[in-house]
Amino acid sequence: MKAKRGFFRPGDAIVCALVLVLGGALLLLPRLWQDPGGYARVEVDGQVVTQIALAGPDEDIPVTAGSLHFVLRREGGAVAMAQIDCPDHICERTGFVSAQGQMIVCLPNQVVVTITGAPEGEVDIVAG
Repeated sequence: MKAKRGFFRPGDAIVCALVLVLGGALLLLPRLWQDPGGYARVEVDGQVVTQIALAGPDEDIPVTAGSLHFVLRREGGAVAMAQIDCPDHICERTGFVSAQGQMIVCLPNQVVVTITGAPEGEVDIVAG
């Protein structure tokens, strides 16, 4: 009569460990290729209101666009929505963004904060 085996065999543990390591690597590798941003471009209703350098002292930066007032927080080379008057405050829960292409969006107020490499109108790099 054959002895019953457990659910896992010794080789199964190795396969599980490899899958976990590869999965973690696939989650972390894209961060290696993300370019750090240099500026946060703030748009309200599709119009650029201001551009904020990510490098600088940690501070709260008030922004006014017409009758809309909100506060961005710059900290450690990243920016976050600190305070804005909207019904759901999802944009405040987005947290800090710092890599090019990342965004904070407040749909009720039509505010978009986009991380860019250089301020609009400036040359980021010249090849030639």
